[in-house]
Amino acid sequence: GISLRKGFAWRGRMELYRQSSVGIALSDALDELVTAQQLTPAMEDKIKAQFDISVAKILKAELKNKVTFKAQCKSFNKLESIHRYTFNNVTIKVEGTTLRANGRTKLVACDINAV
Repeated sequence: GISLRKGFAWRGRMELYRQSSVGIALSDALDELVTAQQLTPAMEDKIKAQFDISVAKILKAELKNKVTFKAQCKSFNKLESIHRYTFNNVTIKVEGTTLRANGRTKLVACDINAV
């Protein structure tokens, strides 16, 4: 079941996944169902909350690749367990593959123990 009793801050942390392409597509589909009165807004909220929980669990269990990066940190902000960074000139290495991003890059992360 879904427990929303953990508070607003916990839900806000988990909602980071809703900005992914899959999360946006899910939100659009649910909005259409609510508009067509095939789903209640409360049901939509429960589905989105379950999506947030499921994505976090899958990422925690399945992602094992080592990622390293080098960059110039321009800003950092931490609110509860959410970390927001802004970097310039980022170089990312994922298992032998190197990616470079010129200009500004933003990174948002949350503590694994908060998931």
